[in-house]
Amino acid sequence: MATIKMATKDDSIEKICSLPLDFKVADKSSFTLLQESKFADFHNDITKQDIVDYLYRHKNLIDKWEIWSEDKRTRGFYLSLNAGNYSVGSLDKDGKENFFKSFATAEEACAEFILREVSAILDIKND
Repeated sequence: MATIKMATKDDSIEKICSLPLDFKVADKSSFTLLQESKFADFHNDITKQDIVDYLYRHKNLIDKWEIWSEDKRTRGFYLSLNAGNYSVGSLDKDGKENFFKSFATAEEACAEFILREVSAILDIKND
């Protein structure tokens, strides 16, 4: 008899951080992949520091998220990682910037972007 493994916060963190990789290989929408991540169940428990810690262990994902941001070419959140200048911003429907924040490290900026992007895709309101 097979046992059913319950999703954990760590599983959700891994799935949301791996979204750009999974999206390339899975025949599923980003929305479906994020539903499967159970992020909606854990979003109140997942902190930016949790994501930062994961990204420090999986630095290759930072480049994948930067590409994800560049590929969007639409309004919403973006990630900018230039030498010593790490930021997250958001553009409204008219292309005007309505949010901008700088960070000390690429990991911190990427973690902020991941949380905002994933929440936006799933239409989860965050502070």
